[in-house]
Amino acid sequence: MLKVEGQHIAIDNALKRLEPSLTGIEVLSPDGRRRIWVEVDGVLMPLHLLGEGSIRFASILMVMRGDKPAYLFIDEIENGIHYSVQQDVWNDIGEAAREHDVQVFATTHSWEMIEAAHEAFKDDDTYEFRFHRLERNLQTGNIKAVTYNEFGVDAVTSVSYEVRG
Repeated sequence: MLKVEGQHIAIDNALKRLEPSLTGIEVLSPDGRRRIWVEVDGVLMPLHLLGEGSIRFASILMVMRGDKPAYLFIDEIENGIHYSVQQDVWNDIGEAAREHDVQVFATTHSWEMIEAAHEAFKDDDTYEFRFHRLERNLQTGNIKAVTYNEFGVDAVTSVSYEVRG
């Protein structure tokens, strides 16, 4: 379905940012089961051999571009994603979300992933990233969400203020 709609090109390009030696992506079924195969340095191999981060990232993009849900929830988005490509990952997720009108909710414990998201979205005409931190009131035990907009995220990233709780 993705290939018919031309969506495989966007996923192919996104995966190339994670693995620069990737030269192609195909859905093949040599044993009767459909799987994603990638060509890396001229060698055809199943996607899972590139690692968990590549599988997760491809899955996220395929859901957004194929199923086109209204909302996408991603738990611990940083898992398997090398810090050096986190901003690229956010750029690709943001592009797919805008193109297919998907609102993304992602959790993370990674300060680097928060900074990467801020960097990816701060140059857009419309800053579409919000960071929500859950705070527990030590006296009452109540939890409230504190929302950081572009200026709040910029302020806490510029001074490396710990916001993960």
